[in-house]
Amino acid sequence: MLPNFIAMKTLLLHIDFSDDSKACFHYAAHLAAQTQSKITVFSAFALDIPAGANLHSYREEIRAEKIRLEREFKKWLSTQQLPNYENNDKSIYIDYHFEKGNFIEEAKKVCSQVKADLFITTAKSKVGEMGIQTNQDHVQLLKHACCPLLIVPSGFQYEHSKRITYAVSLYQEDHELIEKVHNMCAHINAKLQCLHISSRDKNIQQTEQLIQSFRDKMGNRDIPFQHQQSSDILHGLRDYSSQKDCDMLVMLFSEKSFFHKLFHVSKIKDMSTHSAVPLLLAKKTDTMPF
Repeated sequence: MLPNFIAMKTLLLHIDFSDDSKACFHYAAHLAAQTQSKITVFSAFALDIPAGANLHSYREEIRAEKIRLEREFKKWLSTQQLPNYENNDKSIYIDYHFEKGNFIEEAKKVCSQVKADLFITTAKSKVGEMGIQTNQDHVQLLKHACCPLLIVPSGFQYEHSKRITYAVSLYQEDHELIEKVHNMCAHINAKLQCLHISSRDKNIQQTEQLIQSFRDKMGNRDIPFQHQQSSDILHGLRDYSSQKDCDMLVMLFSEKSFFHKLFHVSKIKDMSTHSAVPLLLAKKTDTMPF
């Protein structure tokens, strides 16, 4: 029996018809099968319309482009072997939205319209095909999306997430999100561990004291906590994820987190495009997808 459609989670997947985004689709399909979720495929396309022109005059061209893209997607989809929902033989539910306009603006609209629980996109977007816009700005997407953002590395093969690592900044905001991630892990039968990476120029004793204070505020939760030092926090995170000590890396996006600091030194793009495992980014106000 198909899960209650109303109660199903919605995975909003950006696809630009590049090889990376097609591979990302398969990751999303397996995640949907595991979590009893539905997929809404989303793309924004551009047309050669003069600046200031009345879009109403081009409604037929816009409609024709939408139909063309829908046909291309259905044609490609018909050649793919997709998983069924776990514990039943029903195919995963797939919907799609192809919209004319700016990628970020249209993504914001569709995200709200379908009440997305998770926005999934590729780490690397090459030049899109057939007029599809690619996404190169994960920060702007995260700022405007109404849900967490999952960035999937190029060619990453889906595996049931059994070990999820939360990269801790040691700020109060982390406590709120850790609680949500902890509940998500319980729901998908995964183990949560926390990781803090400090630069080698920091006093290790003071850092350990800060970590202990942070853990004390977490209460009695039995969550493993690791502390590593690195000459560069970004490299430390990448090295950790490449060791396969986790199946997914979770990070808080806020003005205080070290992730936001990485953004200010122009490293956020490097992190989002070079993580060895899927990277889940969330604001403290976000609800976890599962």
